[in-house]
Amino acid sequence: MLFRKLLLSTAIAACATAAVAADKAPQPYRVLGFGGGYTYDSDRNLEDDVALFGLGGGYAFDKNMSIEGAYSMFTTSQVDRDDKDYDMEGELFSLNGLYHFGEPDDIRPFVQVGLNYLGLEHEADDDDDTMLSIGGGVEKVFFDHIAVRGTIAALAGDSTDAMATIGLAYLFGGDKKPTDSDGDGVLDSQDKCPGTPAGEPVDSRGCELDDDKDGVFNRLDACPATPAGAKVDAKGCPLDSDKDGVADHLDQCPATPENAEVDKVGCPLDSDKDGVADHVDECANTPMGAKVDAKGCRIMLEQKVAIDVAITFASGSDKLTPQFYPEVIRVAKFMTLYPDTKVVIEGHTDSQGSAAFNQRLSERRAKSVANFLVKNGGIDASRVSSIGHGEAKPVADNSTAQGRKQNRRVVAVVETTVMVGQ
Repeated sequence: MLFRKLLLSTAIAACATAAVAADKAPQPYRVLGFGGGYTYDSDRNLEDDVALFGLGGGYAFDKNMSIEGAYSMFTTSQVDRDDKDYDMEGELFSLNGLYHFGEPDDIRPFVQVGLNYLGLEHEADDDDDTMLSIGGGVEKVFFDHIAVRGTIAALAGDSTDAMATIGLAYLFGGDKKPTDSDGDGVLDSQDKCPGTPAGEPVDSRGCELDDDKDGVFNRLDACPATPAGAKVDAKGCPLDSDKDGVADHLDQCPATPENAEVDKVGCPLDSDKDGVADHVDECANTPMGAKVDAKGCRIMLEQKVAIDVAITFASGSDKLTPQFYPEVIRVAKFMTLYPDTKVVIEGHTDSQGSAAFNQRLSERRAKSVANFLVKNGGIDASRVSSIGHGEAKPVADNSTAQGRKQNRRVVAVVETTVMVGQ
């Protein structure tokens, strides 16, 4: 009983000392009510888990640190002593120091350490134990005065026990009511932006709204909805360092010369796509793909250009198959690009059959390609001629099937020398 009185006296003295020494926070005092479970160490030979109920009180030094004292009681049974069972009454006196993390209006975790006195009484004997404890939990305050709390702790003395509780606290006291000096609806204790202009909407921290997150409050922002990450001026408008009308965050060509016309990404216009911007281009409308000098004018050189194709045929056939149509059309496109060119279509065969037969077959093959070039390629007949060489000019070994296939061919060669832009 002496220890019990000492523990209560210590709790009262600590609370009184804190009340004098600390700056009082709003509602620093609290009354606690809780319930939960208590688990004994197996060394005690008691029922493992029992329900407990308790009351307590405490004082908060500031928003983080507080001290609390509590009294809990419980009933246990199935005590095995001298082969007899007893009903046993238990009580626990606790003094704990707590440290809360976060802001008062958050869901806040906390840790606690404490000193405890456990007393057990029954008709045969009394037990007591002085125990140190460590634990933690989480707490949430509602309506400024009501807190809901859950706690779990381990207690170590002659044996090691554990307890878990859930309960309510009523918060009260303090010399003055919470204030909101700038009248923005956020208490001074939580206001990160004091002095907000009257009537301006604010967020939960008491700071003016900045919907586009550009660092300029809505009431000052002349360019709302600025894209995220864009640098802005004092009015909240995106910067345009080279004054070309395209904001820096979109400008792919910074430092554009003054008065140069630009596209939507801030780059000088290049109407003929020759790589020389319009404002310095002395030769507008250069053909697409032409090589130009620094002034945008085409570089002209004499160059030999040529195209050749090889088309194969089935054995004994002069029929041009669809798979080779694109090759003939490729010749037609080349001759269209260079209108002064002419083409000679040369036909060939393998060595199977008589030489006379193969000569005629090669001529027909050349003629079929020439006709397709005129009819489907749009090339004037005067620019197309054909000739057959029979089996006289093989390009592969006629003794193999693969070689004979290569020899059954038509070849078209076109070349010219032109002045072309690089």
